[in-house]
Amino acid sequence: MELGNVHDDDDDGYVNAVLGNGNDKELDLSEVMFLHIQHYSNHPNVALAAQVLLDELQKDGKTIRGHKGYFSAAKKLIASIYMHEGNLFRFSTKREYFTGSKRKQVWLTPKTLTLFNAMRDLGFVEIVQEAVAPYRMKKNKQQASEAKGLTAVYRATEAFHTLLHNLTPQDIEVDTSLPRVDLKTADGSVGELTKGYLNSTSYQETITILTNHFNLLSQSSIQTEDGNPLPQGHMFYVRKFKEDLDKGGRFYSSFVNQPKEYRLGITF
Repeated sequence: MELGNVHDDDDDGYVNAVLGNGNDKELDLSEVMFLHIQHYSNHPNVALAAQVLLDELQKDGKTIRGHKGYFSAAKKLIASIYMHEGNLFRFSTKREYFTGSKRKQVWLTPKTLTLFNAMRDLGFVEIVQEAVAPYRMKKNKQQASEAKGLTAVYRATEAFHTLLHNLTPQDIEVDTSLPRVDLKTADGSVGELTKGYLNSTSYQETITILTNHFNLLSQSSIQTEDGNPLPQGHMFYVRKFKEDLDKGGRFYSSFVNQPKEYRLGITF
């Protein structure tokens, strides 16, 4: 589905959008998924787009430290936006979420924030709806205390897709350098794994099991309901713990966050 103009923003998480076919449709933005930065590509189009971002950061005589790291982070960001299912994605640009104790995901780094802001400046992504504060989500004031806010919603623009005109999903790979074990604090921020655990047999067995599991799934013929291959990002499972390594430990991937109808449409 291609989106045209978006208008009449509403505080309850819905907007009216003029679709590519000219029809007007109300979209429930609360169902838009967060962008997961878990892909990578060395395709020439991705490298070119990444260099455009770095050129933007270095314009007017500015310099950036760690050029190689920025270039790699740019390719991950670009590939992940390209592979995101659907035209809309949710992404926060609050600086506090990209460093320190409030960082919610390992891929939310200062480099990522800087590069994403450059994409906005270049018109590669555009905002569909601004973030909505919790107190504005419910029109009934009595329910305001129960409401949750909405992170801003974006979409990739035609300029972004034009840069990647020769790119296909087959040119994208999962960023297997991402951690396979995720520890979250009580407030959902990224926790730090101890050296003792990282050197433990339990940790090594987890890495081996999840690596073999990913290899098995990625080498299998798994299709979505529309006949397309299941994105490899959905096959990349991570073991998740909360607060300490004695709580949780279940395996998750982005697949488990997909709507029930999508998951039931998968064929092996």
